[in-house]
Amino acid sequence: MSFSKTTSLASLALTGLFVVFKFA
Repeated sequence: MSFSKTTSLASLALTGLFVVFKFA
């Protein structure tokens, strides 16, 4: 797997978690 793809997926997951905890 490419580094950029992993980074984008990680940032996407972190953003999702942030939104979930923000509106939880």
